[in-house]
Amino acid sequence: MDPQPEKTQDNVPLDKEINEANIGGKSKSRTKPFLLNFEIFNLNGHNCLVDSGASLNVMPLSVCKNINGKPTPSSSQIIQLDRTAVKEAGESKNVLIRLAADERVCQYIDIMVVDIDEAYGLILSRDWYEKLNGYFATDWSHLWLPYKGCQNHIKVLREPHMKYNVTQLEGKNEPVNFSHLVLGNCFLELEPGNYQPKEAHSESDEQSDLL
Repeated sequence: MDPQPEKTQDNVPLDKEINEANIGGKSKSRTKPFLLNFEIFNLNGHNCLVDSGASLNVMPLSVCKNINGKPTPSSSQIIQLDRTAVKEAGESKNVLIRLAADERVCQYIDIMVVDIDEAYGLILSRDWYEKLNGYFATDWSHLWLPYKGCQNHIKVLREPHMKYNVTQLEGKNEPVNFSHLVLGNCFLELEPGNYQPKEAHSESDEQSDLL
């Protein structure tokens, strides 16, 4: 006899609830988003999303206000995957973020502030991840980072999905059971401009270029 799936207090199967809470019920994937907590401007910034496909670091305007950020005007145009423009409020440059789980991991990053739903506190770009020189476990359960030249020195666990995006340093956060506000796929890019088309290479040409 198969065991019955664990259910929440609302009598919803737990695996189904976690799936919908993390990806808005728009995907069958059960892989949780990789979330991190950072100290930003002497506050806790929760729900920082890793590996979003974004080409730049993005923060919702409401979250920026909650951490008392003061973005400067920017001429950049931000577009979504469907090529629609996103209203941007400016850019915060050289912002110090410090990993809440390990203070040795800190960086200065540039953050575009845009008027989007605060499903996440911060969307971290591909460039952010590349500069870490670490790697994710294949099951996306943790991240390995080097330290002072030693590989696999710092193990960073995925943060649980949280209720609040910003709290005081000594404050507490709460797990969230279900939310329809969580984004499914967030893909934001700088407007690339006009590029000249290039002639496509054959497979044999590509292989020769790699040699």
